Amino acid sequence: QRVLKLIEEQESACRTYTIGVGHGCAKRLIIEGARCGDGKYVFVGESDPSAMKLEILHMLDDAITPCVCGFNIETNKEQEGMIEFIHPNPGRLMVRKGEVASFLVKLS
Repeated sequence: QRVLKLIEEQESACRTYTIGVGHGCAKRLIIEGARCGDGKYVFVGESDPSAMKLEILHMLDDAITPCVCGFNIETNKEQEGMIEFIHPNPGRLMVRKGEVASFLVKLS
């Protein structure tokens, strides 16, 4: 829990990538650490160093890819009171280069 809390506190400053090595790794920590830090996670076996190297290179490539985050959606004055909710929260969304962002907007 302390590790996940630390990741969440730093979330706006960086993305967190996690790698689980072997069958004995803490799977929940690997998955939740990446989720809390808007990064990615991967599990690799101990016996295949070439697969591990390839996965690490993919994660490094993603880590250095620019992203856009902290979206704002603005409306005109007439529509202001009509929006019930927007999903996902545009302020928490991170979009990497080449990805598309879609929003669900419910109007009253």
